[in-house]
Amino acid sequence: MITIKAQAKVNLTLDVLGRRPDGYHDIMSVMQTVSLGDTLTFQPAPLVTLDGLEEAGLDPEDNLMKRAATLLQQATGCDKGINVRYERHIPFSAGLGGGSSDAATMLLVLNEIWGIGWPVGRLVKLAAELGSDVTFFLYRGTALVQGRGEMIKQLPSIEEMWVVLLKPPITLDSKTRALYENLGEDSYTKGEATKSLVNSILIGEQLSSKALFNSFESVAYKFFPDLAKYRQLLIASGADSVHLCGSGPTLFTLAPSYERGEGIYHSLHEQGHEVYLACTV
Repeated sequence: MITIKAQAKVNLTLDVLGRRPDGYHDIMSVMQTVSLGDTLTFQPAPLVTLDGLEEAGLDPEDNLMKRAATLLQQATGCDKGINVRYERHIPFSAGLGGGSSDAATMLLVLNEIWGIGWPVGRLVKLAAELGSDVTFFLYRGTALVQGRGEMIKQLPSIEEMWVVLLKPPITLDSKTRALYENLGEDSYTKGEATKSLVNSILIGEQLSSKALFNSFESVAYKFFPDLAKYRQLLIASGADSVHLCGSGPTLFTLAPSYERGEGIYHSLHEQGHEVYLACTV
């Protein structure tokens, strides 16, 4: 039996460069995994089965984890099975990459358990078929992400920081597609924020909240009702600055110490909000 945590991510920067001929968008982003994560427990079994999905609101037969296992079987000719017990801790459709992380974890663990032994670079093609963020989670840590998400360059780890994540009770159908479609030409960038942060990381500078950027913030506050209210809640609880996770609606702030992060977390938790305290990993 093997138990693995499939970690969430935040985008320290997210520059959207423009629309591609294939309908996707080119991005430049510095992604960072954090300690918040779903728990996946793997046990030998004759077939691929997943437990705990219905309790978490997922379809046991149509989800990224099942697709990842099936894709790996088809690509390798492997006919082995596995039972996976899934425990959800990352909120759905929140900009934190939970589903993508779960899928990448399936590829990594099954590649080992089934004795396939592919190098991570060979799993990248399968990850890209599953979703734009899945490739990053094969590497984790701190990374420069480019293309539509499939081009990864690992970066030196940043100094550990605490992250307070506030998930508003906001939903939007086809969220990511809707936000991309409503990015205007004035929202596109040339990747300046990401390039600047990458340079800072490479020379070992301490991460500053002023370096964080997300192109989606130009449209997210129009699309998510009351998102501005939740931003103010974070500030009122002690956050110096507030940033959007991916395409949202989760908001986050960086805290320089556990004590500072814990104070912000408890303030929001006591008010009944869905809030998480995590650290960069």
